[in-house]
Amino acid sequence: MSEVSDAARILLRLRLSGQRVEVDAESREAYRELASAGLMEPVNTLAKGRDSHFRLTLAAIQQRDGWLRGYPEQEMIDGQ
Repeated sequence: MSEVSDAARILLRLRLSGQRVEVDAESREAYRELASAGLMEPVNTLAKGRDSHFRLTLAAIQQRDGWLRGYPEQEMIDGQ
């Protein structure tokens, strides 16, 4: 998995802490970045279309504590 940007890392931490972050023009790229890294998966809806919602993957949930504590990203991606 590749590294993720600061914006994507912040978004992931917000979602893992239980906060809702609307998928909009401002957040969509960070969501897509997290999906590419295997930490979120896109959900298409009839009402809002492609990539209108994203959900956490099992990998992200399993590493929740580390992401929230701010472990170095590479450690989290490598699973150390």
